[in-house]
Order: sequence, then structure tokens, then C-alpha cells
Amino acid sequence: MSKSISNWYILLDGDTHYGDSIFDDEAIPRSGKIISPSTINKINRDYPLDMIIHTGDLCSHGFDEQCIFPFCCIKNGNVDEFDAFLNNYYYPITNEGFKIYLTPGNHDTYVQWPYYRKPVFKFIKKEFGATYNMFDWKNSGCYSYCYNGIFFINMGVYPKNLDWLKNEFNEITTDTPIIFIFHYVIADNVPLNDWWSNDEKESFYNVIKNYNVILICNGHDHETRIDTWKNIPCVIGSGDNSFALLKFCKNSFVSYKQINF
Repeated sequence: MSKSISNWYILLDGDTHYGDSIFDDEAIPRSGKIISPSTINKINRDYPLDMIIHTGDLCSHGFDEQCIFPFCCIKNGNVDEFDAFLNNYYYPITNEGFKIYLTPGNHDTYVQWPYYRKPVFKFIKKEFGATYNMFDWKNSGCYSYCYNGIFFINMGVYPKNLDWLKNEFNEITTDTPIIFIFHYVIADNVPLNDWWSNDEKESFYNVIKNYNVILICNGHDHETRIDTWKNIPCVIGSGDNSFALLKFCKNSFVSYKQINF
């Protein structure tokens, strides 16, 4: 399929959970999220992908075997979860020419005692210029970028860093199409949407309500589906053996499709 000038695609993934189990001293992902470059290339032949967005929980405990203190409590023995994610998911796929944008999830904060070293967050800062504070994960992992006339805003685990967000809005007009990415679920009346409070959601809405938000991308719930929140479509691509395929025409969101593998 040749790539249309006006139509383009995003593949939405999430909740790979490297370290969900251990085999032969290596951290492996959730059984439904064993993904190879050939999987992505097969989808790309039918739907030429402009980018892949991973909505968080890259790892189950978010650590990489290193520690800044001498007596760290390691949850999975000496197994390196984050390097397993990088070496078996991120680098093999990006080396095929695909751009992957990463989001930290709550599991990526479950690092070893004394809990300060957060390699997932630090890597996302290095790769994408995200906010980072080793003592404050709720305000970390935030970054933005523009593509095809759309302003993408990644808010990390969930939209807590509202001062940063207000500053980002100074860079755009109120009619600029915006896509938000964060890990926690936001849609009403769906599973696992109670990991942040309704007051926090309303505070977020009060900041964004006068802007042109066309889509929200979430993870956390291990499903692939589309919901809505305040008339904004909300997509999750974290289901077993599935992704969410997002189709765009120029700077407009057109459709959602579940892609099984």
C-alpha cells in the first residue's frame, strides 16, 4: 500500500511490562506483548506508520540493576528489566527506521529501595527532553513535539504537572489540534479510571477546556479500545496481542482500528 499524501497512521502500544516474568535469567514481557520488528513491519506494509506511541509500563518494576546506594532491594534478583526492554523492543524496532515515543507508567516507578533511581524516567528525559525529578515522578516525564500540524503533549503517568502544561500552551494557539498522551485511564465508567482523583481530572480539564484537544492516548488498562471523556475520544492500545491503529487525514483524527497480531 503506497503512503497517501494526506492520510497517515500512528500505532498505539502500551503495558509491555518487561520483567512480568523471568526466563533463563532474562526479563520477558507480558505474554500478550511479545513484539518483534517483523510484527511492526507486517503492519507497516498495510498501514505505513509515521510513529509508534508507547503509553507506559515499559517494565514491571522499572529498574536496570544499577543503584546509587550500596544495599538496594532488588525485586527480581539481578535481572535487568529496562535493558531487556531497550534491547528487545525499543532498539530493534527503532533500528528498523520506526520512531517510538515513550511514556512512563506507574510500574516504571516501582524501583528498588531507596526508590530514588528511576532509569525509565531518566532515559525519557535524555531521548525526548522530558521533565525529570528523581524525587517527584508525578511531575516528571512531560514533553511535547509537533507533527503534521498536531501538537503532541506527553504528560507522563498522568497530568499532574499543570504549571508545565500551561507554559506549553504559550507556544500554540487555541485552535491548534492537540493530542495528549499519558498512562492512567481518564474516560468515565471504565476499569481502572480511579487511579487519580476526579478533582485532579477536573483541574486538568480546566486547563485544557479552551483548547482544541482531538484525542487522548492512555494505557494502564490491559485492553485495546476507544472510549470518550468530555466528548474527547480516548484510545488504549494495551490489549493482549493487539495494538490500536490511529488513522489521520492531515491534522485531523479520522478513525480507530484494533490490529491483532
